[in-house]
Amino acid sequence: MPKRKKKSCRSIVQAQARAKNEIENSSLAAIVPRSPLWGPTTPSNSSLTAEKVLHRYPRLERRFYEPLVLLSVLDPVRGRRFTNSVYTTDDTLDQLRRSFVDAMAIICDSHKGGDTVMAAALQSTPSRTVIWLAANEKPKARTVHYLQSIIGTLMKATPDTRCRIYFPMLARFSRRETDQHQPITRTKHFIGRLAMYPRTVNTLLDVALEIPQLLENCELRLCDSSRHLPSPLNSELSTLDGIVRRMFPEFTANEVRSDLDRLNVFGNLHKRLSRACSFKTRVHAELLVLEKFRSNRWEFVAGDRYIGCSKPSCFCCYHYINSLPERYSVSGCHNKIYTHWRAPDLTGVQDLEAVKVREDALNAAVAKLRAEGWDDPAGLSLED
Repeated sequence: MPKRKKKSCRSIVQAQARAKNEIENSSLAAIVPRSPLWGPTTPSNSSLTAEKVLHRYPRLERRFYEPLVLLSVLDPVRGRRFTNSVYTTDDTLDQLRRSFVDAMAIICDSHKGGDTVMAAALQSTPSRTVIWLAANEKPKARTVHYLQSIIGTLMKATPDTRCRIYFPMLARFSRRETDQHQPITRTKHFIGRLAMYPRTVNTLLDVALEIPQLLENCELRLCDSSRHLPSPLNSELSTLDGIVRRMFPEFTANEVRSDLDRLNVFGNLHKRLSRACSFKTRVHAELLVLEKFRSNRWEFVAGDRYIGCSKPSCFCCYHYINSLPERYSVSGCHNKIYTHWRAPDLTGVQDLEAVKVREDALNAAVAKLRAEGWDDPAGLSLED
């Protein structure tokens, strides 16, 4: 038997270059960290290579998005809305600080829909507190100026001037809301937001009076929003039969297919599923802030890993965050699923362990999606 020729250093470099080009020319460019893959790796991550990431990630994406799309067509609301932002800690100052973080996000989110949903977190540094903000779509620079003016007003607050500050600030928030919405078409959203502002103003004033050091010399920073990436699904391959076959063992798959076929008579399920496979993904605001802290190993103020948000987290954000090895707290969950959701991008991360953590979190989300609503296949419904 002829001896197998050893690969030369030149051929190895060429193979790495080909793998790198494949990643950069695909949607993986925003997901796979570049520098660790093409340079030395640490011993603890030596088993995680560029080739492994390149070959297994598209399969993981499909395993995640196929049940997500199917559930979104059947019923995108996967449970009751709940809020737990403040009361998961017994410390009164922690509760007030968390309410403050939520308030900072709320006063920046004045549009109906998801584009202006804001998230916030407090970074502790030796010299100051940094308030990090992110939005689903890139916030405008004037957002920082707006918040700086609010903080400037708060720093002048005293128990005697509280009332004189409260009403002009409440009017300011309310006026900003009415500037953005038509009263007739946006009535429900308009009323709901206005009801929130008295609590928000009281929270800001409470912080100014009880934790003034939080505002002294603080700095406001904005996270970059993510770019949109095309759907990883192909509607010709991600058919109803194919998705069910990959999600369930044969016996259960037959039962689920039978129930879905009955639904298809009324809801044209095949066409709706095909249309639902076409979307663009983005990283939600709370994950942008969270990944900023995780990738840089930043400290939270008082060690409280809390991510505030102007709205409760969606189903995917909530379960992704809960599956991370660190213990983070968020402002609750409205339990709706969105097909445009995407896990945080890892471009430029210097630690390959981040790739493994991301994969584990996505696998946990996949398990949650697959278990969601399938305990009783006969109970499936079709969302109008």
